[in-house]
Amino acid sequence: MLSLVGRCVGRPTQSVRGEWRLSDHEGRWHFTESVVANLLDDPHVRGLVFTSRDIGERVRFQSELQHQAFHDALTGLANRMLFKERVEHSLASRRRSKVAVLFMDIDDFKLVNDSYGHVLGDSLLVQVADRLKGQLRDGDTAARLGGDEFAILLEGIEEPDEAMDVAGRILRLFDEDFWLDETHLAVSVSIGVAASDDSHTLAEDLLRDADVAMYSAKAQGKDRVQAFEPAMQAAVLKRVELANELRRAVDEGEFVVHYQPIVEISTRRIVGTEVLVRWEHPSDGLRSPEWFIHVAEETGLIIPIGDFVLQQACLQLREWQDELGLPSLRMAVNLSPWQLKSPDLVENVRDVLARSDIEPALLTLEITETALVEESHATLTRLRELKALGVRLSIDDFGTGYSSLSYLRQFPMDGVKIAKPFVDHVADGADDSALARAIITIGETLELEVIAEGIEHEEQMRVLQKLGCKLGQGFYSSRPVPAAQLSELLKSRAVRAS
Repeated sequence: MLSLVGRCVGRPTQSVRGEWRLSDHEGRWHFTESVVANLLDDPHVRGLVFTSRDIGERVRFQSELQHQAFHDALTGLANRMLFKERVEHSLASRRRSKVAVLFMDIDDFKLVNDSYGHVLGDSLLVQVADRLKGQLRDGDTAARLGGDEFAILLEGIEEPDEAMDVAGRILRLFDEDFWLDETHLAVSVSIGVAASDDSHTLAEDLLRDADVAMYSAKAQGKDRVQAFEPAMQAAVLKRVELANELRRAVDEGEFVVHYQPIVEISTRRIVGTEVLVRWEHPSDGLRSPEWFIHVAEETGLIIPIGDFVLQQACLQLREWQDELGLPSLRMAVNLSPWQLKSPDLVENVRDVLARSDIEPALLTLEITETALVEESHATLTRLRELKALGVRLSIDDFGTGYSSLSYLRQFPMDGVKIAKPFVDHVADGADDSALARAIITIGETLELEVIAEGIEHEEQMRVLQKLGCKLGQGFYSSRPVPAAQLSELLKSRAVRAS
């Protein structure tokens, strides 16, 4: 205040302004603005006039604006701008210690929004942010970069393993389920870790490497931590290119379907068929699902691809029933875990059944064991809704995942498929056929239809028949073929209605 007076004394008729933080008689602090006007030459005043006012509201408003400019409105964490600034500062001021960035993405978050709505999706983001805050060390910064992407800046890292340890602790935060309203939800995340070295001079470089490592974690199955390695960059770029190609392929309708017959083992007659998707790539030719399904699932493109396959299969079944006189012919369609989680699945199946006018019981939807256990409560609800439509449900590749009698009893299944690895050695001796025999016995006990897949030679057929397996499919009967080729097989080998 005295400095304000000193500045004002030598300025006749002028005023000087300053801001202060003052304490009242109760010890409470107030932000004030003081103005000293030099009226020494005014004959009516001949002195200095002091005026003060409380500006606490204005200071708080300015502080709030500044906070909003650098923080995420939903979670209160730092936003991308502030996070990038802090990474830049850390890289510029580091001495002997390292800086590390953790890039975290919630696995399958889009499905949470689609299934439960954006309000509960936002609630999940807030809960995730709260758990992250509890893991921060002094000096660390957590940020929400946008959507379901989070990042953490770790300073004072001596060795990269320290950053991996922190990432591991964060991963374990998600072992405990979240509550969305009244819903119990299991959530996992993928985390990429990048520690600074001499090549990292810009924040964008370190963020890019952590992002690349995170995508590598997702590519390996999600729910894991992955440290950045230089070789990952090329792999991620290749993956991005494939994802872009897939989007174009979906838009331009480059997918086709092939069919593989399901036969009655005792007679070798065709009782049904399984539909299998192929990508008719403009330059590479026909691509099998192994080329693209994993990226289709990561990007969510599996939903439109799966809808296309389901529609084509049911319409083709209707055509075979009418033109070839096969009213009892059946069709099997695989559902990916993403499709099973989609809130539109049941309505889509209902619409396709109505459009194709096929008997629901002639459509079998095949689901992997892994998909059954990932979201058991939600999955059970979805499967019951599908069963209410009248379709059949089967577990694909049975025995290779989390096989359990409890799952067979819990879920409303109609059948199981013996996985190919068990069929491969079924004719090699008693020990090698034991697992196949066990699955067939379980099927008989629980009144489930059992189909052996991957049959490649006559001896496997003979042993499976002896073990009591009634249905099978594989290259021995026919490779997957276009509809026109299968039509010819159906004319001579299909089981006719009696």
